[in-house]
Amino acid sequence: MSAAVAAAEPSIDIIQNLAADFRQFVANLGHPQLGDKAWTQGVQRRCHELSERFDQLRETLSSFRQTKESTFNDLRNTLASLAEELAEASSRRKMKEIQSRLVQKYEDFVAQMKTLHFWDTHVQPRFRSLRLPQAKRSIFHVCSGIVGVILYQFIFSRQAILTILFSMLAILLVLEVSRRFSPRFNDFLVYRFFGAIARPQERYQTNSASYYALALTIIVLLTPQEAACLAVLVLAFGDPSASVIGHRFGKIRLANDKSLEGSLGFFAAAWIVSSLYLLLVVATLPWYLSLAAAASVALVGAVIELYSNKLDDNFTVPIACALTGFLWF
Repeated sequence: MSAAVAAAEPSIDIIQNLAADFRQFVANLGHPQLGDKAWTQGVQRRCHELSERFDQLRETLSSFRQTKESTFNDLRNTLASLAEELAEASSRRKMKEIQSRLVQKYEDFVAQMKTLHFWDTHVQPRFRSLRLPQAKRSIFHVCSGIVGVILYQFIFSRQAILTILFSMLAILLVLEVSRRFSPRFNDFLVYRFFGAIARPQERYQTNSASYYALALTIIVLLTPQEAACLAVLVLAFGDPSASVIGHRFGKIRLANDKSLEGSLGFFAAAWIVSSLYLLLVVATLPWYLSLAAAASVALVGAVIELYSNKLDDNFTVPIACALTGFLWF
């Protein structure tokens, strides 16, 4: 280990703890108590405390050329602004706007820390993205799943669907490559063009839509129509349900900081919609086998979503569910 690494190693715990505390602080803003003066004062104190800790970390890391002063300045300014705005915040909508800004700053901070490769790979801090429920994203998830199943089930042939999917993949590939060469174009896509449905962390990684389009292409190529449609429905209804229920009611933590309540919500929503599809649309299996097939696909989807970490669940869940459906058709 080099002298520079050894000297910086004590900062690893500081970075890890600060990221975790900041992440938890932002997540907790989703349940504001605007009429409670003690809550408001407590949040303001946390803003000032976190701002000071970011300033201390900036000084600690100032010797590293990769460190962007603007990242820390933005964090301090945003937290200071939040402390002032809390005194005037009178609606949940305003708090949502504040929270959205902080989510973006959190992801900027995480991305900046990941560029600092001064730590040993065996003790590298683990950062988790902050995935809060987004109503517009959830609605888009559900609607796109329903539309996709209708198109494949009733309107277009398999060959036509594959033509559409390959075209989508080509467009998404061009966009992915282009935004790597142009930060301004990247920001335009993430924050403006796809702003209503994109997550802030997608500014720094492959867009979920690209993973999803790739997964759809694979399952349409390799699995029967019924299995592919089941996979689409499981993701379309299960993923938003897990996000909303897990965020609102999640208490029992499982893998990857996800909750038992969220996973149960995923399974329930996926099982119901899969059962309806098999009973009302496919209708080739006896009713009890239809329910069993729906349950198996929903269960696999819930488990895969729970353990999807390095790979995007928009890729892993459809693939796993389609392969499970393949066993039934």
